[in-house]
Amino acid sequence: PTRMLKATLEKWDRLTPHQRQSVDFTLPKWVITQTLVTICEENGLTMKHITELEMMHVLENPNQGTW
Repeated sequence: PTRMLKATLEKWDRLTPHQRQSVDFTLPKWVITQTLVTICEENGLTMKHITELEMMHVLENPNQGTW
């Protein structure tokens, strides 16, 4: 599942390569989520942007559900 999330984040293209590399995908899902929320807040991204990411993830991974 984390490989899929990494790929989705790359396609989403709202984070810098450095920001994507700073996410530790070996941590629990809630920690990854909190890290992404913090980065998004720092970048001034809105709920619209986050919803876009969620939709991309669900469309590309329909059997996984939401992350």
